[in-house]
Amino acid sequence: MKINNKIFSAAGALIISFVLSLVIVHVEAASNDSSIKIEKDPYSGKFTLTMKDPDGIQEFSLSLVGRYSYGGGLSSCPKSFSSDNVALVDPSDFAPVMPAYIVDCKNNKTELEIPPPVDGVTKSILVKKEEAPPPAPPPEEKKADKKEEKKEGPLSIKDIQYPVPNLGNCQNETDCRSYCDNADHAKECFAFAKKYHLISDEEAKKAADHFLNVTDGPGGCNSGKSCEAYCSTVEHIDECIAFAEETGYYGPEELAEAKKFQALVKAGTQFPGGCTERNACEIYCGDPNHMEECLNFAEKSGFMPPEEIAEAKKFMTLMQKGESPGGCTSKEQCENYCFEENHIDECIAFAEKAGVMSPEDAQMARKVGGKGPGDCRSKEQCDAYCKDHSEECFHFAEEHGLINEEELAQMREGMARFREELDKMPPEAVECMKDAAGEENFNKIIAGEPVFDRSIERKMKSCFGQVTAQFSQQLNDLPPEAAQCIKDVVGDEGLQKLQHGEFDEQVNFESLESCFQQLRASFGEGSNFSAGGFSGPGGCKNMEECTAYCQEHLDDCREFAPPGGSSGDFPTDPGTSFSECVSKGMNASYVCGINGKGAPPGEETTYFNECHAKQHDVEILHNGVCIRNGQPDEPCSDVADPVCGNDNNTWVSACHAEEKGGGIKHEGVCTTEDFGGSGFLGGPGGCTNQEECTTYCMQNYQDPACQQFMPPATSSWLPNTSLIGAVFGPLLLLLK
Repeated sequence: MKINNKIFSAAGALIISFVLSLVIVHVEAASNDSSIKIEKDPYSGKFTLTMKDPDGIQEFSLSLVGRYSYGGGLSSCPKSFSSDNVALVDPSDFAPVMPAYIVDCKNNKTELEIPPPVDGVTKSILVKKEEAPPPAPPPEEKKADKKEEKKEGPLSIKDIQYPVPNLGNCQNETDCRSYCDNADHAKECFAFAKKYHLISDEEAKKAADHFLNVTDGPGGCNSGKSCEAYCSTVEHIDECIAFAEETGYYGPEELAEAKKFQALVKAGTQFPGGCTERNACEIYCGDPNHMEECLNFAEKSGFMPPEEIAEAKKFMTLMQKGESPGGCTSKEQCENYCFEENHIDECIAFAEKAGVMSPEDAQMARKVGGKGPGDCRSKEQCDAYCKDHSEECFHFAEEHGLINEEELAQMREGMARFREELDKMPPEAVECMKDAAGEENFNKIIAGEPVFDRSIERKMKSCFGQVTAQFSQQLNDLPPEAAQCIKDVVGDEGLQKLQHGEFDEQVNFESLESCFQQLRASFGEGSNFSAGGFSGPGGCKNMEECTAYCQEHLDDCREFAPPGGSSGDFPTDPGTSFSECVSKGMNASYVCGINGKGAPPGEETTYFNECHAKQHDVEILHNGVCIRNGQPDEPCSDVADPVCGNDNNTWVSACHAEEKGGGIKHEGVCTTEDFGGSGFLGGPGGCTNQEECTTYCMQNYQDPACQQFMPPATSSWLPNTSLIGAVFGPLLLLLK
């Protein structure tokens, strides 16, 4: 819904890291046994940086004196890492000493100092600090009181208390985020995030599938960490992309990006600084001296769209001038800095100055003080929180001016119209929507109260999908006038969506309803349209009921049928019959097609030959049988020997009738005797099954043969007018 998206954009816009990540990279951690060695190349004048930590390196940073911080996060927690071609100024970057730190993969941070090089070489020195005494345990009585306190309703970020024992006793939000950047901690971090609604259940499941449930991955990897380590080098790119594509590990956009990178590798493209693995590339491009080179590479190779390149260059210029928030030079540094409340205004001002936040968004960000409902600080957190706190989020939006009067008026209008139309809706549609929204929310809507549950829109649309799917099955049998009226209203694209059972929000359902009102009028008073939908002869509601009734009550059905005569309003060409396409002893020449009469929309179906497929108005995809899940269809017989099934349909062979036709009624094609007629071969217009005969006689009622056959004229193909106007129209307005 619009309201929620505005909250997300307001809260998410404050997190400057998402802006800065266009250019720079993720930062992580260091350790007590950490060491850094720096050596100068006498020929190039550049430096090689080598660091080690037995517990793995998660993040490192070197503060170049008087300039900027050099460093970044390392994926896969390597125990050693080397970076060459580092541009350092000797001795000014080291004078008097260069502060540095490493965060290891157990989340321990080791503070270091690096003195000026001697003969081009220098090593880090551990900064010894007096350890503060551990905090005194709280009084027992307070512990007891704390246990007695029970939170009502879902937990949120407000309920987190530091330190967090389950996350390595992290002391604050920044500390905990750093802990959870380590893929080794994925399991406990996902559980924690779900518990406090920092991510949605869907996001947690997707993340778990990516990090916790990997089996038989590339190089035998079985976790997010091991797969990340294996796939971070260009040598393994083909194997890793094949795995991602086969398992769905990457989404379509991620896969497209990976394949773009793969193409560059195959073309022998030189990457920035000659890097060949992820960590080296990220650290190289995290250096402000290399950002322009990296941005030019990203622009030339198509990794970033022009508008993002322009934004990144703005940031780069400001950062090189030392004007970034807190002087940050990496995603993690900027993120950590801007997450602190007393830096919010500075970060918003920077985002506005850099042109990555409009004045309107900046004003909105200041209104909410850098936090959304439940103190959420990012789109993901706010999304998860508002899923379970809909009323609070709605009132938050109202109080902070994130929703204007026009939008509120539109919501009220939609709910009022919904209530007015509710009595006109078919019972099944009402029940579907009630189940979709839940009784409590449904009653709120009826009472005119706001409902701020984003999942309702998706659930409600499932009701639209059911109705549209039913409607799509009726479209092909409409008279030309009705079909043209619908096409004029919805257009070619809209008509195609309806034919495939898809829901199109752009359709004007009030105009669409008028098509069916005109169609109803053309059938006189014989047809019956009520608030509950169409009612056929004898009160029948569907094809089966009307067929059964009309076989025993021909006179009633004759009065009910559409007016005949020789006006020529309906087409007279009945099309080819079954026998013209399939005859005894004929060998199959299979074709695969979709959207044929009687087949589910969008489902591929194998037909005996091209003529047989065209008889069903099929969109032919290719010659040969259809392929499903990598396996070809296996028809039970390749030689035609037509039989009439117990369902009164003609089947290509006995085995087909046994499989799908309810058994064999008799050999040979079905005749009018099978439909209650006189027994000659083929029904009216040469039809050979119930569907063909029904369709033919709907369009050729003046044919005398149809007076005997008498199909249930309008029951299955005249759309329910109340569903069109009463369900789609008001609900579209309501959901907006």
